[in-house]
Amino acid sequence: MNAKNVTHCIFLATLASMLMTVFSLPIHASENAEILITPANFEGSHLVPTSDITISVLVANVSNLRLVTFNISYEPLILSFRSHSLEALSYGPQPTVVTSDTKGFFWLNVTYHAAITTSSPMALVNVTFSILTIGETALNLHSTQLLDTTGQPIPHSTAGSYFNNFSLYDINQDGKIDILDLGIMAKAFGSYPGHPRWNANADVNNDGYVNLTDITIVASHFGKY
Repeated sequence: MNAKNVTHCIFLATLASMLMTVFSLPIHASENAEILITPANFEGSHLVPTSDITISVLVANVSNLRLVTFNISYEPLILSFRSHSLEALSYGPQPTVVTSDTKGFFWLNVTYHAAITTSSPMALVNVTFSILTIGETALNLHSTQLLDTTGQPIPHSTAGSYFNNFSLYDINQDGKIDILDLGIMAKAFGSYPGHPRWNANADVNNDGYVNLTDITIVASHFGKY
């Protein structure tokens, strides 16, 4: 075998070794992987106490996902955990679920029998909460962990959700529309963006001015919660 053939053989062997190394590595979209809550927000006075809201926890841009762990925190004076249902049903071991309405968290750990690969958002679990009262709370993701089929962590970003059922006309957001709200509006009366007495919350019709129209609208809801 001449030197040219030897060099060619060495090149092919090196290339084959490199390809084997590449294809043996775990593949996942580490730069874009995400675990998120949807909807991103719940807002409006129609979200009344004793009714329910349901959030979904999703993953996106992952490959070979085998294990998911996360904690959702919330204000237990505003929301109360009611139930959950798994969406990605190809799990192996029974998932671990821990909840506490005293401390305000929902914790899930699940290992999937068949690894998950998806580029678009895929629902893992739905969680339902009961609304206890009027208020606001973040629903944040904490202690998140995504592991691939080799047990290696998948770098990822997170995105939580937000709940707020205060009335638009409850200017000071104390749970009722009363004389205190009208007092705030009176203080902001005649103001506009940039004015020293401007209060965006008092501009209930969002026209850029706090005027008699805004006060009339709030007064029409006086006494409501």
